[in-house]
Amino acid sequence: EQFVRLGGLSLLEAIQYNSEGQMRRRATYLLEQHLLTH
Repeated sequence: EQFVRLGGLSLLEAIQYNSEGQMRRRATYLLEQHLLTH
């Protein structure tokens, strides 16, 4: 479970670094929702 969680965080971080504008904000929002619901 922890491995999957870390993998998900790494994926979202990669999206944030490789995207701009709305996509980055969306990735941040999804990350926050993931942390709040788990």
